[in-house]
Amino acid sequence: MYGICKICHCTETNPCIDPDQGPCWWVNDSHDLCSACEAALKINRNYKAMLKEKKRVINYNKRKIKELNTELKAGAITKCRYEHLCLPHLKAIFNERQLTMF
Repeated sequence: MYGICKICHCTETNPCIDPDQGPCWWVNDSHDLCSACEAALKINRNYKAMLKEKKRVINYNKRKIKELNTELKAGAITKCRYEHLCLPHLKAIFNERQLTMF
């Protein structure tokens, strides 16, 4: 509806008030999206994109770690004199396999 925000339902006479920006304004010609909601939508889209990328990296790392486990079991990767991989060896393997460490 013209003059009512489709998200927060603010109007010309009853706008959203942002402490930094002041009252909201219309961001489109149809006057159905206010500036406060547009900013929130952008933040939400960026957050979703960031989560999607993080999930992609985690899934990639999971696949690579599975491969590492398979190679460890097959004896293709040698362990330290201890019965585990030490941090320098793990870092070297991660760099060699182009894994991302958070």
